[in-house]
Amino acid sequence: HWVWVLARGKVFGRNDDGSPRWMAGTHMDISARKQAEAALKANQALLDKTGHIGGVGGWEVDLVTKAIQWTDETCRIHDREPGHQPTLAEERAYHPPETLAVLDDAWRQAVTAGQGVDIEMPLVTATGRNIWVRAVGEVEFVDGKPAKMVGALQDITARRAMEAELR
Repeated sequence: HWVWVLARGKVFGRNDDGSPRWMAGTHMDISARKQAEAALKANQALLDKTGHIGGVGGWEVDLVTKAIQWTDETCRIHDREPGHQPTLAEERAYHPPETLAVLDDAWRQAVTAGQGVDIEMPLVTATGRNIWVRAVGEVEFVDGKPAKMVGALQDITARRAMEAELR
């Protein structure tokens, strides 16, 4: 049967003409690792596809370093290229100033009380589109201290427009 191998080798001696004379190395079976990588890639593709179909993106904020990670769908919601990872200042700039206090209060409660966040708010995308989003998240604790906020983001502009029309 076929297996994936990681081959490593080194030339230990050369002939007078420079060609290798003596070489040694190893072959390591990495089939299990390659299968795990393929499964991970397939799961990531499924997650990306379902997120795109559902219009739901993911986000993560490291509460210590303030580093932010977005999924590709979150990038699309913000009218950014997939793979874009914003700074905290950039992320805050997408929110109209009047919503920042509400957002900050929700985050403060989540971090101090360990509560989840579930908030609907307006957002201005990178291209200047005015949309509505729903952000849902929860805090992850390490050694009893808040370490990370992880959540989902969904564009709810169409739903908000329909509700306004019905009113």
